[in-house]
Amino acid sequence: MLIVKNKNKAKFLIVLIECVLVALLAKFFVSSVKTDGIIELAFLSFALFFLTPFFTVKYIFREKVSDYFLCLNFIKKGILKGIFAIAIFIAVMWTLVVQLDWGGYILVSKWILGDKDLMIFFEITAIPIIVFAKEFFFRGFVLKSFTSVTGVTSAIVLQAILTVLCTVYVGVFPGVRQIILLFIPNLFLGYIAYVNRSVIISSFLSWGYILLIDLVFAYKLTQ
Repeated sequence: MLIVKNKNKAKFLIVLIECVLVALLAKFFVSSVKTDGIIELAFLSFALFFLTPFFTVKYIFREKVSDYFLCLNFIKKGILKGIFAIAIFIAVMWTLVVQLDWGGYILVSKWILGDKDLMIFFEITAIPIIVFAKEFFFRGFVLKSFTSVTGVTSAIVLQAILTVLCTVYVGVFPGVRQIILLFIPNLFLGYIAYVNRSVIISSFLSWGYILLIDLVFAYKLTQ
């Protein structure tokens, strides 16, 4: 039992260090990506947020990547809990965005200001790659590694905090309301990924959320 605990703590520290290194590298490389370089950003995200944890799990931890939620599971209880979580998420976001009028604080993709056909192309090609890579890193690699040390609830909260910190550090410097609007989706995505043991499901939900926001704001800009 002591060996297992020490191993889990070691993994916890490795994951924390990797989070810092990936954030630093992302900050360094993103600054060299052009404003419209979404394809380059997709490849960069895949390399940093997917390949890095993939090789860590496989060759350092010597474990199966499927144990880190890189699989498509259809757990009945997980699906039901996920649907319930989505309902709560919609209610929370509706309250914040519509009732409290926080809509102007939602972060949207910068390329919605450009050509609309190009925006749609990016949304269905490059964005899914970026989303999937980040989902595996935070909702798979980080969440699974933290769970054995901090417990499920704390791990879900911590992965959401780390996701927000990484987003802020790499290039977005939001206010308090924007941080809250960033934190809430990542919190719910972490929960859904855990109850379904799958980042594939959370990736589709995350992509759908981003796509919906970008399309809504792009439509408003044309009015």
